[in-house]
Amino acid sequence: MMLAKATTAALAVTTISIMNQENIQAQNQSTDEPNPADDYYHYVNHEWLDSTTIPSYTPIIDDVYELGTNINTMLYYDVVDMVNGQIPVESPEMEQFIGLFNIANDWNRRNEQNNDPILPYFENIQNLQSVEDLNEVLPDWYIEGYHTPFRFSVYEDMLDSTEYTVYLDTFYFFLPDKNLYGTDEGDVMLEVFRDTRTELLERYGFEEAEAAELVDLAIEMDEIMAPYMKSAEEMSDTIGMYNPYDYEEWTEMSEIIDFDQAFTTLSDGQEIDEIIVTTPEYFENFDEMFNDDNLEQLKAKMLVELAISSAVYLTQEHIELEVMFEDAMYGVESTQYIDGWYAFTFTRNIFGGAIGKYYGETYFSEEDRDQVTEIAENIIDVYIDRLNNNSWLSDETIEQAITKLEAMELYIGYPDSMPDYYDFVTVNPDHNLIEFIVQFNEEYTADMFSKLGTPVDRKDAWDTITADMVNAFYSDDTNGIFFPAAILQPPFYSDEMPVSAQYGGIGAVIGHEISHAFDTRGAQFDQYGSLSNWWTDEDYEAFAAHSEDMVELFEGESYGVVTVNPTMTLNENIADQAGLRVAFDALKQNEDADYEEFFESWARVWREKVTDEFAAYNALSAVHSPSPLRVNVQLPNMDEFYEVYDIDEDSPMFIPEEERVEIW
Repeated sequence: MMLAKATTAALAVTTISIMNQENIQAQNQSTDEPNPADDYYHYVNHEWLDSTTIPSYTPIIDDVYELGTNINTMLYYDVVDMVNGQIPVESPEMEQFIGLFNIANDWNRRNEQNNDPILPYFENIQNLQSVEDLNEVLPDWYIEGYHTPFRFSVYEDMLDSTEYTVYLDTFYFFLPDKNLYGTDEGDVMLEVFRDTRTELLERYGFEEAEAAELVDLAIEMDEIMAPYMKSAEEMSDTIGMYNPYDYEEWTEMSEIIDFDQAFTTLSDGQEIDEIIVTTPEYFENFDEMFNDDNLEQLKAKMLVELAISSAVYLTQEHIELEVMFEDAMYGVESTQYIDGWYAFTFTRNIFGGAIGKYYGETYFSEEDRDQVTEIAENIIDVYIDRLNNNSWLSDETIEQAITKLEAMELYIGYPDSMPDYYDFVTVNPDHNLIEFIVQFNEEYTADMFSKLGTPVDRKDAWDTITADMVNAFYSDDTNGIFFPAAILQPPFYSDEMPVSAQYGGIGAVIGHEISHAFDTRGAQFDQYGSLSNWWTDEDYEAFAAHSEDMVELFEGESYGVVTVNPTMTLNENIADQAGLRVAFDALKQNEDADYEEFFESWARVWREKVTDEFAAYNALSAVHSPSPLRVNVQLPNMDEFYEVYDIDEDSPMFIPEEERVEIW
């Protein structure tokens, strides 16, 4: 009954999202005679779009998904062979991986223990008599994985990337954006949430009426917090999340919770002068939200959050119930979990660096690393040339920008060493997964706070991405680009691909990531990864004006159920345009350059099919434009695109020359 209600509500979400808009699936069908001047994305990808269907167990299919699935399948069978002794385990970190995999794959014990490992934690929450009682238990609960009203993290200080500092964050929301609460669309989503989470709590042993009441109270807590939280768009402004507060000032923000005691206990007596508060309004109104009048809402919020996060440590039925909300939101019919496969993905989420390093060492060649490094260096050189020929920046700012490019770190392939926590995390075969994660959290938290007062260790740079992930990114705090081994294969890259396809694929993506060093966020960090104003006022005003041109370019653009938020997607749109231009200029230096092959390669790497539900839900917090628009809106800004395909002013893709956007 609950699942049926969830499905009905999910359909309502879709209905709300696609008012007066075309359906994505209809737009994914090609015309009989695709024309590059009408719709270049479909011109290049029509055969794939016509022949590809979205599997029932995923909301999206694209090359990233397929590459990731193939890599994970290959690594899963390697792990099985390691367990069976057919492949030797040759590193300490892979011994940890196999040890945890064996615990996660012991389904007989997991099913036998059922709810038992988590029930004492639920009881602790239910036994709270006042918010002030949290003071005695907060440090222990924080370490043990309870969801508490605030979260600490230790990262590089934005103002000085050579030092660590403490960041303070808020509770999570159940919905992706505060602005959904109190809206028709949000109400429909919350109805799905109520149905699926009530059923999950019933699996933990709660009676249906009690479970439903707990979920309602937890939602009320979200609604109480919403006025003091940041929206998804505000949270995309990372600089706006950096708000230094005097430590003493912060500790006085609550008369109910002893912030000083919580931090001092967790950090083992560390002393700090300031703390970075990501959402000041939340903490300035902390006692307005978390007080005895709202005690039952707070307890319910903590319990429901713990029930959601703990399902992965228990039985397969818990897991399948936990993903029902997301599946309904994404339009997925069913998520299939095979015992061993699930144990692998769970272990990968904990020890991803280990399996990533194994993947890189086993399946990625030094020759590929050298060739991709050469492409990246060529693109940096072109970027420098383009800066030297820039018409709207002063010589002073150009010099600083070139200094940043020359200092940029290239992290390609896989790391040579593992993060610190691999040195002390223990895997006890007698533990169940709840016992393991509690011990892991304790050891990880101690290591995190121990970094305070020590210089930043760049060997931890790979801690945010693993070599088996099909992804890439630019890091402000390291001033580095990361290209894991997993993405360095077709359609993005292969040493057998023509050079023009290489530059239209991985070359343009490299240019994209490099360009994040000069988007509205990256432009505020120097060559060391520290927040610094290295622009003249006039130059930054000119940059802001050019950025507004990109906002206007995407204003009103839509695809299927998605209308682009041009502000939230601005930095990614800037990076796409710059990446295309620098990669194209780098290709021009090659005597075998084929411009048509370059453009086709760019269009090919973004081919995808998604469910309407996923597209609508993802758009609420998406920082990327829909993939077809990354092709059809971006390429017509390049003069050479018109020359290759004889595009004239009658074409739907035509942009008048004076309206074409070029920033970098």
